[in-house]
Amino acid sequence: RHPNADKLVVTQVDINKGENVQIITGAKNVKEGDIVPVCLEGAVLPNGLKIKKTNFRGLPSYGMMCSYEELGFDDKVIPKEARDGIAILPANTELGKDIKEV
Repeated sequence: RHPNADKLVVTQVDINKGENVQIITGAKNVKEGDIVPVCLEGAVLPNGLKIKKTNFRGLPSYGMMCSYEELGFDDKVIPKEARDGIAILPANTELGKDIKEV
């Protein structure tokens, strides 16, 4: 939990580069051990949103956990009901792999 916000969670995300990255999220469907798509500082989402370091109530977040919708997947690829919330990938998904290859 975030010490200054009841609805935010401070996470340490293993991005398979020998380090963890702190990402703060308000997502309710993510739990420890889940493999999720992450966009790091400098990435640009299909809707044009540029990911940058952001402070949430005094703590830094260096990226964003993403939903299929935020990643630009449409109904032909991922059903609408599966596009809400953070995308949870299969447990055997290789860390650091591009989401387009999963």
